[in-house]
Amino acid sequence: MNSRSSKHVILRLYLYMYVVEPILILVHNKKSLAGLTILSLFIALAIYGQLFVSESQVSINKDLQGIGLPPIFVDRKSYLESAARFYLEDKMKSLEPDIQIVVDQLTIFYGVNESRDELQKVLRACTKEYVLGNVPSIASCIEDRLKAELPKDAKEFIVDYLQHRADEILNEYNRIKETILAKYGDKYPLGTDKDGRDLLAVLAKGTAPLLSASLLAGLISTLIGVAMGITAGYLGGWFDKALMWVTDVVLCIPSLPLYLMISYVMLLHKMQFNPLIVACVISITAWAGLARAVRSQILSLKTQPFVEVCRSLGLSTMHIVFRELVPNVAGYIAINFIFSATGAIYAITGLFFLGALPQDPTQWGIQLSYWDQNCGLAAIGNPVCFWWFVWIVGALVLLQEGFILLSYGIDEIFNPRLRAKYFRRLEKIVGKKSVQ
Repeated sequence: MNSRSSKHVILRLYLYMYVVEPILILVHNKKSLAGLTILSLFIALAIYGQLFVSESQVSINKDLQGIGLPPIFVDRKSYLESAARFYLEDKMKSLEPDIQIVVDQLTIFYGVNESRDELQKVLRACTKEYVLGNVPSIASCIEDRLKAELPKDAKEFIVDYLQHRADEILNEYNRIKETILAKYGDKYPLGTDKDGRDLLAVLAKGTAPLLSASLLAGLISTLIGVAMGITAGYLGGWFDKALMWVTDVVLCIPSLPLYLMISYVMLLHKMQFNPLIVACVISITAWAGLARAVRSQILSLKTQPFVEVCRSLGLSTMHIVFRELVPNVAGYIAINFIFSATGAIYAITGLFFLGALPQDPTQWGIQLSYWDQNCGLAAIGNPVCFWWFVWIVGALVLLQEGFILLSYGIDEIFNPRLRAKYFRRLEKIVGKKSVQ
C-alpha cells in the first residue's frame, strides 16, 4: 500500500468516525431523532420567515385591530358574531350620556309626559333595536312604545344627536359580523393577535433572531467557560487562584439586574436588536458554572497515567490539552452548550417580555407581553386569546424540547458506555437482516 492510498484510508476512517458514525447514532436514537426533527422544523420556519414573510403580514391590520381572528379550524363565524355582540354591548354603554341628554330634551323642551326612568328604558331599547336592524328609526320605535306621536323637532333632534351615533355603531357591527368573515374567512391558518398580525408570520419572522441569539449565547458562554476551566485546571498555581477568583466574583453577580442595566443602556442609545450583542449580554455571567466544572474535570484528568505518558514522550502542551484532555470532557461541554442555548432562549424571551430589549412585534417575548396587555388570564376563554397564548408558549416549549431531546444523542456520541449500547443494537439489527 503506497502512501497516497494509506492517506485515503486514514481520511475515510476519520470521516466515518467523526461524521458518519455520529450522524448514525443521532438517527438511531429515537429521542435525538425527534429532537432533530423538531429543530429542523424550526430552521425551516426561520428560513420561511426570512425569505417569504413581508412586513405587512406582521404589521397592525386595521380591519382586525381590537378583534383578532382565531385559527382557521375554529368556527370564525360564531366568534365574529359573538365579537359583534360584545362590541354592541360595549358601545351601548358609551351611549348612556347621549341617551340622558335626549331624555332631558324630550321631557323639558318637547313636552313628553312620560317619567324619566320609563323614557330612558324606551330610548335604550329602541337604540338597540335600531342597531340590530329591527326598526326603521329610533323615533318611530319610541312612538310605537309610548303610543304617542313625537313633535317634528323632537324627531329631528333624535336623528341628529342619537341616531347618527347609532349609525356608526351599526356600520361597525355589520363590518365585524359580515365583512371581516367574507374578507379573511380563509386567511391566517393560525389566527391573529388582537392587532390583526398573522401569528404564523410572526412566529416565522421571530424564529431566526431567537435561534441565532440563543445559539451564539450558548457558544460564547461555552467557549469562555471551557477556556477558563482548562487554563485554571491544567496550569494550576497562581493562574488557578486568579481565574477562580474571577469566576467566583462572576458567580456572585445577580444576572437579571445586570441584564436589565445593560439592556437599558441599549434602549437609551436606541440600538436595534442585534443577536451578537444580545448573546454577549446573556453570556456575561453564564460561563462561570461551566468554568468551575471543567476545571474540576481537568484537575482529575491531568494526573492520569496517559497524561504522564504524553509528557514523558515530549508531546506539546497543546497536544495534551486538545488531543488528550478535551476529548474526555467533550461530552460534558456539548451538553452544557445545549443547556446554555435553552437557558438563553428563556433569558431573551424574558427580557423582551419585560420591555428591556428593543421593541419588535415579531419577537416571541414581545408577543407574550402584548398578550398580557390585551388578554391576560381573565380573557383566556376568548378563542383569539387562548390560541394566541398556545402558539407562542407552545413554540417556546417545543423549541427547547427539541434541544433537550437532541442532547440524548449527543450524550451517546461522547459517552463510551452509551456508544457501546448503540453498537450492540446495531449488531442485533445486522444479525436479524443476515438471518432473513
